[in-house]
Amino acid sequence: MERKSSNKEKLKIVVVGSGSFGTALGTMAARSGHDVCIICRNQDVIDEINNQHTNKKYFPNEEIKLPTNLRAASGFEEIKDCNMIIHAIPVQVSIDFIKKIVDYLPDNIPYIIASKGILLKERKFFSEIWGEILPKEKNIKHVILSGPSFAIEIMKEYPTCVVAACKEINIAEKVQESLSNESFRIYVTDDVLGVEVGGAIKNVIAICAGLLEGLGFKYNTLSALVTRGVFELSKFCEYIGGKKETLNGLAGIGDVMLSCFGGLSRNKKVGLALAKGETIHDIIKKDIEVAEGVPTMQVLYSIIIENNLNMPICKCIYRFAYENLSKEEAAKSLMLRALVKEDERRIIDD
Repeated sequence: MERKSSNKEKLKIVVVGSGSFGTALGTMAARSGHDVCIICRNQDVIDEINNQHTNKKYFPNEEIKLPTNLRAASGFEEIKDCNMIIHAIPVQVSIDFIKKIVDYLPDNIPYIIASKGILLKERKFFSEIWGEILPKEKNIKHVILSGPSFAIEIMKEYPTCVVAACKEINIAEKVQESLSNESFRIYVTDDVLGVEVGGAIKNVIAICAGLLEGLGFKYNTLSALVTRGVFELSKFCEYIGGKKETLNGLAGIGDVMLSCFGGLSRNKKVGLALAKGETIHDIIKKDIEVAEGVPTMQVLYSIIIENNLNMPICKCIYRFAYENLSKEEAAKSLMLRALVKEDERRIIDD
């Protein structure tokens, strides 16, 4: 059912990505009173969204009707006259996809990136290479949307708070005003890198949380992981030029808590599978949706090693997944390190 808001300009919003998160964000945008079109490759999914107003491929056990002002299409032509784009496809195929649609993109629109991770090939975040992706004359500003937000809970209209980051704060505020509604509240910041760090590396911490839980560790251990994990995030954020304070908010602590303690996290499920003895390669093959923490874990580890960074948790989970580090060796490597002050912010390892 379409919901109208007298306080908002009605926009045409295109969502690229018809997975669970893309569908949820499209639903959220439609609930805010906008006309929404999801770009999708699968004709069966397109027909289902348009005729049945459901997406059973990603929400198979839920009786949730999509708003009637949300539809699906296969062609990029839909992009030509849109006012805003929400990008919800896996990070590692994102650059190639954006290059495919560049000729369809209108000038001067917000491009909202809801995908989380470090680009594996480029070994950078979106904000670090955005100027290389699109022609400067289009003047398209990217906005990073991140924070604790499971797709199914957005669909069920459980109150959800996220953060929109853009270097031009007025663009973030436009997104905030356009998309916030009764169940979806957006905060804004100009610290794009900080929000990107939180959204990406929290997935690595979540894999570790799943591993610990699967191995039988309880709340003392998980609470320590979350706290020290956020500390590693904040140090890495400072190292690459973001603001450590950002990681005390929704994109940092909020998202880490959700992914580490919530049972719906795809990345946590990777850790649980590792604890059962499954290999990382087998886990990747069987997943219907990508756990972004897996490629992020790889590229982050290479950055850590290359720059000798002091991030023991992120190093440890990579070694467990890819180098057969035992749980006993992992515990020793973390618990028997040199003793330091809690607020020790040394980022370069000795």
